[in-house]
Amino acid sequence: MILEDYKKKIEDAEDATKPAPQPTLKEVLANKDKSVLFGDLLKREGDTDLAERVAKGELKEDDIAALEEKRGMFGKAMQEAEVVKSLTTPEAVKDFARNNPEFEKILNLVGPESASKIFQKKIEEISINDPDRFMDLSNRMKAMQSFKNGQFADLNNEVRDLCLKRGIGEKRYAAALAIEDPRERMKAIHKVVTENWSGWKKAADFFTLGSWSRKRARFMEMKKDDIDATLVQLRLHQNNVGAMLAGTVDGNEEMRKMFAAELTAGKIKGEPKLSFKDMKQELESPENYTDLWTKHKKDKLKNWDTLSDDNKQKAVDKFIGEAIQKLLQKYKGKEGSWAQLMKIMMMAMIKGNRNKYN
Repeated sequence: MILEDYKKKIEDAEDATKPAPQPTLKEVLANKDKSVLFGDLLKREGDTDLAERVAKGELKEDDIAALEEKRGMFGKAMQEAEVVKSLTTPEAVKDFARNNPEFEKILNLVGPESASKIFQKKIEEISINDPDRFMDLSNRMKAMQSFKNGQFADLNNEVRDLCLKRGIGEKRYAAALAIEDPRERMKAIHKVVTENWSGWKKAADFFTLGSWSRKRARFMEMKKDDIDATLVQLRLHQNNVGAMLAGTVDGNEEMRKMFAAELTAGKIKGEPKLSFKDMKQELESPENYTDLWTKHKKDKLKNWDTLSDDNKQKAVDKFIGEAIQKLLQKYKGKEGSWAQLMKIMMMAMIKGNRNKYN
């Protein structure tokens, strides 16, 4: 149908102007790493009750709106993290270290490749669990990238076009500019400026006793001041980023552990974290503490019927305490907000069954 085809064309054009859609909450929770981070976000925002209702599948009125708000926050944080990750390549990390002594010390421990991998692995987590530090880092990186794409790129294009217009080899010109001795630098630039001259240019320079070529060489040499000033600004940006990265390592215990693990084993390690899917699987087949109590009473409290009420309560308290200790031991080493929520829910289940322990 014409109207349907027209409608689809209009909608396709509208969709093309929109940012890429963020993952659905279902997709986030199905992803092991992303679900861990989403749980951390709910904890950070004080929404542990909401997290528990999501885990139980018992959403209340207004929970849908609250979850959509958190999904938007999470998606934005992940998008920001992707930008930062793209700017922490091994080459970029080397530039940050070259311009910041504190970050250079860190890079000297494991090298740029490993440092880049560690940062890229932890950036998303930092965006959720340390948002202020992350935004500071992100803003510094964006300022650096904006400078590189703006003033730095404009000057580069200007000099490149100048070289093209005057028939000057870009690499040879850059090498000549880098010579420290002013006299030697000027001689090298003069040679680069004139090496491709022929015909009327050579004749014009001959009749002006070389002043024409010297004038053009001086003009090209003067660009060094603009280039040096621009590089100073770029290095300041890189120093700012390097300082923030160094502070991020110092202030993040898990990242320090990863650098230590890289030193000793050559592998990037992190604490195991319980995902939303892991928690759901455990909730589907939880320990039956009523049955465990029955077995405990049969094996260890054969004289239950003869105990006083006070002693019965003490026996129940001991059983609950031991059950909680076993639970904590089971989850020992399992980190993350979902693991913490699981422990809270299971401890509530153990204590909540007290009236059944009789």
